[in-house]
Amino acid sequence: VAGLLERASAVYAELRERLIAELAARGIVATGRSGMAVWVPVADELGVTSALLGHGWAVAPGERFRIASPPGIRIGIGTLTAAESARLAADLSECMTRRPRRTD
Repeated sequence: VAGLLERASAVYAELRERLIAELAARGIVATGRSGMAVWVPVADELGVTSALLGHGWAVAPGERFRIASPPGIRIGIGTLTAAESARLAADLSECMTRRPRRTD
C-alpha cells in the first residue's frame, strides 16, 4: 500500500506541475503543492467557469474552497493528459482575456 501511495503522489505531482507549467507559459499564475487540484486566481470566478464550460471544461469556482484568499478557480488534474493540459491552458488564457460582449 505504501508503494501505491508513493506512486500516486508522484503521478499527481507530475500532472500538477505539467498544468502549472502550461499555464505559466501563457502568463497565468497557478499554484498547487499537493493533492489533485490546481488553484488559479481569477477576478471573476463565475465568468471564467462559465466560459471554460463553453470550451468543454468543467472547473469549480473557488468560493467554497477558500477562506481568506482572493477569488479563483479550482482545476482537478486527476486524469489530465499532456495534450489536455496544453489545450486547457490555451482555453483558460482565452477565457481570461476575452472581453464581455453586450447582448442587449
